[in-house]
Amino acid sequence: MKTIAIAAAASLAVGGATGYLIGTSGNTEVETKEVVVENSRSSRGSLSRGEEGRMGSATSRMNEVLSRPGQTDRLQGMLDLYDQMKPEDFAAEAERLRNLPGAERFIGAFLLYSKWGEEDPIAAMEYSNKLGMMGMMVRPIVLQGWAGADPQGAVGYFDSNKSEFAMMSRFGGSSPAGSIAGEWARQDPDAAMAWAKTLEGRERSDANSSIFRNLAVTDPTRAASLAAGLETSEERAAANSEIARSWAGKDWDSSQEWIKSLPLDEQAAAQSDAIRGLAQTDPMRASQEVLSLQAGESRERAITEVAENMAMQDPKQAASWVMENGSQESQTEAIGDIMRSWAATDQQAARSFIDQQPQGDLRDRATSSYVTTSNEAPVDRLKLAETISDERTRERAVARTAGQWMREEPEAAKEWIQGSDSLSDGMKERLQNGGGRGWGGFGRGRR
Repeated sequence: MKTIAIAAAASLAVGGATGYLIGTSGNTEVETKEVVVENSRSSRGSLSRGEEGRMGSATSRMNEVLSRPGQTDRLQGMLDLYDQMKPEDFAAEAERLRNLPGAERFIGAFLLYSKWGEEDPIAAMEYSNKLGMMGMMVRPIVLQGWAGADPQGAVGYFDSNKSEFAMMSRFGGSSPAGSIAGEWARQDPDAAMAWAKTLEGRERSDANSSIFRNLAVTDPTRAASLAAGLETSEERAAANSEIARSWAGKDWDSSQEWIKSLPLDEQAAAQSDAIRGLAQTDPMRASQEVLSLQAGESRERAITEVAENMAMQDPKQAASWVMENGSQESQTEAIGDIMRSWAATDQQAARSFIDQQPQGDLRDRATSSYVTTSNEAPVDRLKLAETISDERTRERAVARTAGQWMREEPEAAKEWIQGSDSLSDGMKERLQNGGGRGWGGFGRGRR
């Protein structure tokens, strides 16, 4: 169970890379799948009888794993299977992975390519070069696995093949330097820091951030000692931010003693980050501590984060608190997350809040979140969405809600879409032709 939780978190850290890797739509993905199949067919033709028997056994074991009734048991079984698999079998397993169900495919992608990176990273990288566009998503996972087993070897490969990772951050993952440094810091933080000092620009900042993000979780005192020796105030501020957020969430009192030991000009920023970390574990206490911060941008960012975390426990209280203590900007920033929790737990109260707000950005944000979260009748939600004052926000909210309705009741939804004055002709055509399936993408970002 614990191992699976760690693997899932790691998969999410890779972010869009893994999501793209295991997806089932898009022309690029189809083309890539054909490449994988063709490569696999070629290698199957040269298998010995012993190798064919071993792969048949692996297939049987995977079938047994997938027949287990509990999802966590299935995922743990996959982890055990990959842990026992021989490196020369990973390529064929990569093809088989693509036919697994969603959750298993999601975690399996990270498990398999990470394990391959640990066991035979050169072969894994060579394999990724055959995958076309998909290779850009596979290589970061392989690199992270490699760095966990042999960070110096991973550094050598990265230094000699930087062009292979040029688009890595575009898919939602951390940078190559960050991946290597973070894994290295778990084993030897001094060596990781020494390597980070040889880097420049974004690579250096990413490596430092990853080092302190990982080290602060396990040994915040050690992280604080290393941060004090950083060369520039910008680097120290970034490191202090990582340390403060992690340390305060686990041990508020100890974090406060450390912050008091910092130079005076570094304490305010660290305290703001500490409160943001505290908000993740004790939002009610954080709601009291944040009021002691001096007015300014740091305080408003902290207020937003406190309110968003408070909403997970009590969205009504979170809305009341942020409206009383936040600026107009922080109120607007927080209200979207608050409304998502509120609409799911007390729809009537959430709708009443919206009805009491004057036209403007805050009401628009609250309304947009409400109509895409609540289970009110689609027509009622669409009527509410049409009251959004900002044209772009209104069209997004209407399109997402109408697209959802199209999936549930296509005939009724089409009739409403055709008569809508809130949608452009092009948008109407997209929704009625199935374009509504992609409107979940409008959830990205704050607007």
